[in-house]
Amino acid sequence: MVRSLFIAPLAIAVASAATLTERQSTCACGYKDSTGAVWRESIVSDFTAGAESVLSQNYYKFTWQEDHADVPYGMQYSANNVYAYNGGLGIKTSAFPGSGRVQVGGIGTTREDILYGTFRMRATVPKVPGVCFGFFTYKSDTQEADIGKF
Repeated sequence: MVRSLFIAPLAIAVASAATLTERQSTCACGYKDSTGAVWRESIVSDFTAGAESVLSQNYYKFTWQEDHADVPYGMQYSANNVYAYNGGLGIKTSAFPGSGRVQVGGIGTTREDILYGTFRMRATVPKVPGVCFGFFTYKSDTQEADIGKF
């Protein structure tokens, strides 16, 4: 009886190490959901390797208007505010002209099958005063995660 207690932890440790090696060799990503299923698919987008062509693979440029309560100016997403810049992807907010809507830029994924995940991003954050840099996941007003650098 005592022998089996010592063997079981050893077998579990060996099986865990084999599983870990298998996961690391197939993908650096992963998410385990509540049913125990492991999701390993990844989307890797390197915008320094031809921003416009990478953008067209899995993304679209926002082009709609957006208004918010108690905010004096509405936003107009403009495709022109998403562009190739310094070997990467540029997304900007244009200077406010004093009337009308603020012209902004944004992108979203064309994928609708992403239910779970970990998200990683590497970017150059502008050092210009007043710039807000953000990375957002958004499905609805109650299903949103925001990361911002102010």
